[in-house]
Amino acid sequence: MSKRELHFGLMFWAGGTHPSGWRYPSSHAGAAFDIEFLQHVTQLAEAAKFDFLFLGDRLASDPALQTTNPSQMSRLEPFVSGASLAAATSHIGIVVTANPTYYDPYNLARMFASLDHLSEGRASWNLVTGADAIAAGNFSRDAHWDTERRYDWADEFVAVVRGLWDSDAVTPLRHKGRYFDVAGPLNIRRPPQGHPVILHAGTSDRSRELGARDADVIFAGQATIESAKAYYADVKSRASKYGRTDSDIAILPGLTPVVAETTAKAVEIYDHLNSFVALDPEGDGGGAGRYGSMGGMGKRRNLTAVSAVIGVDIAGQDRDGPSIPSCWQRPMRRGNDCSRISRVSPGVT
Repeated sequence: MSKRELHFGLMFWAGGTHPSGWRYPSSHAGAAFDIEFLQHVTQLAEAAKFDFLFLGDRLASDPALQTTNPSQMSRLEPFVSGASLAAATSHIGIVVTANPTYYDPYNLARMFASLDHLSEGRASWNLVTGADAIAAGNFSRDAHWDTERRYDWADEFVAVVRGLWDSDAVTPLRHKGRYFDVAGPLNIRRPPQGHPVILHAGTSDRSRELGARDADVIFAGQATIESAKAYYADVKSRASKYGRTDSDIAILPGLTPVVAETTAKAVEIYDHLNSFVALDPEGDGGGAGRYGSMGGMGKRRNLTAVSAVIGVDIAGQDRDGPSIPSCWQRPMRRGNDCSRISRVSPGVT
């Protein structure tokens, strides 16, 4: 029987992944820009035998995040941070997020090769195609590309980057494709790893295809064991047509742990975090409800958030009444509350 090992990575968010983490009394308000703190966190993860520390990134600042997750609104550039972390550690992998939609393959190949040399073979690329539509305005574009164009671009982009890593300062690349015309070679020695590790996440068909072909590690976030198994099987089956085996791709589920001495104490911390989020009351006479129903003791849900997700205002509806809004009972017409609804399944509550 082959020996299998658990792999752990830490995704660094300055205030934690909970939307109220920044408001917790022990939170470090300036953590996103405190490189000594970030180095310390990475050193702790390294000492705990974690495989990598993950630096996310966004290419736009969304003011809506200032009261929910300011660490996602403003942060250090990840390549600069990654180089600093490499200098402060010796074994842990350094994962840097880079979006090919708004990069040039030559520059990106050179930056990752440089980070791989500085870290002595510990650099990793978190490949994202970009969900932030507002990023287009920061890169002289009229609009954010649709999914198909982003993934078409990313497919060729990855091929060019890999080719440049193999060019090793002397071998021309001479790539001429649909989107890129790159002569090469890359003006840096081949990365110590050859090809730095590629991470990817996503559930769309194009994302799964890219992951099956190019990713070494895939982040998964399915809500149930059944859906997680189905996702795992689908990606692994796709990989086989690219000549890859099951062991070529590690699929890692994402978790947000709340750590304490006991379960009761962990639930208390979770509910404390939830209490910082101002939410709508749910017909119980007033007062802000908890964020919860995710394992904590809070029983209320945020109907405003649900309404935003499904496109139907349910905050003022009777919770014990029919789950199908009245607008489903008549044809949609412009000007009524249902005109915003597109492809929302009836019965969602």
